[in-house]
Amino acid sequence: MSINYSIHGSSHIVAKGNIMVIDAVGPWNDEFFPQLHKKIVAVRKHFDANNYGVLLNLHGEAVTSPSNLRSHIAFIRQGGARAAAVNISDCTTKAISQELISQAYGSINLKYAFFNNNSDATIWLQTYLD
Repeated sequence: MSINYSIHGSSHIVAKGNIMVIDAVGPWNDEFFPQLHKKIVAVRKHFDANNYGVLLNLHGEAVTSPSNLRSHIAFIRQGGARAAAVNISDCTTKAISQELISQAYGSINLKYAFFNNNSDATIWLQTYLD
């Protein structure tokens, strides 16, 4: 007998120029990531595969399990983003969330930095895009 759990966490993703803007509210469970990945794939079609960046806005408790992090790393490894700017201004778990993001992005050599506002994050991100 399998048990279906409800999704914990939410996301909203839009394309703005050559930047994928992801608003993600945590915490995130196993059921969250397949939904997130489908949304990312749908929005990624709007970009030049070799010239886009990600602006990730973290909200709430931006944490997940190690197994979810591993599967998400495998997914983003295939994505092709040049860099990721992470806005942690609305994140209530800043230290652990920064550690998780650093582990994920660092393991795939994705350029990333943390910010407290979207303006600075976008300026930094644009330096990596044509």
